[in-house]
Amino acid sequence: MPPNIDVWRVAQLLITNHGGNAEVRARRSLEHCQRNGVVEGVAFWRRVEAAIGELRRMKPTGRVP
Repeated sequence: MPPNIDVWRVAQLLITNHGGNAEVRARRSLEHCQRNGVVEGVAFWRRVEAAIGELRRMKPTGRVP
């Protein structure tokens, strides 16, 4: 299983590149893994989905450059 930092990086990339469709893209990847029996991929994409949700709920603190 990829380290947690990879999950966060993928989540951030999906948000940056796909905006409001980030969850949809992650879900498509998850479903692709399910169809093809890639158990570790399913677990990874579930973690990415959760990370996208957490990133969307976070609010920046302090000064943003």
